[in-house]
Amino acid sequence: MAYNEADLGNDLFNTGETMHLAYRRAKFLLDRWNSGMSDAVQNDTTEYYDGVTGIDIHNFINRCSELVTDYETNTSAKLNTVLKLSNLTLPDVT
Repeated sequence: MAYNEADLGNDLFNTGETMHLAYRRAKFLLDRWNSGMSDAVQNDTTEYYDGVTGIDIHNFINRCSELVTDYETNTSAKLNTVLKLSNLTLPDVT
């Protein structure tokens, strides 16, 4: 079975939705992190979850922040590109 235009369309929208969800989840997590959780998790080798340390958590939060910032810079040009290929209807996270 050959890869065709319909398959490409499905892959584009599936990937767009995945990228949209990644952005929304990162934004959601950052809101909670900034509401006080950042004070509760030390940026050290303390283990919080099954081998995940405070350093790992802080690094992950940094990656989430970078993703959100990257999507929202330049009048959200990257975010708008992703949203064009996402059929998801999600509630506002603000």
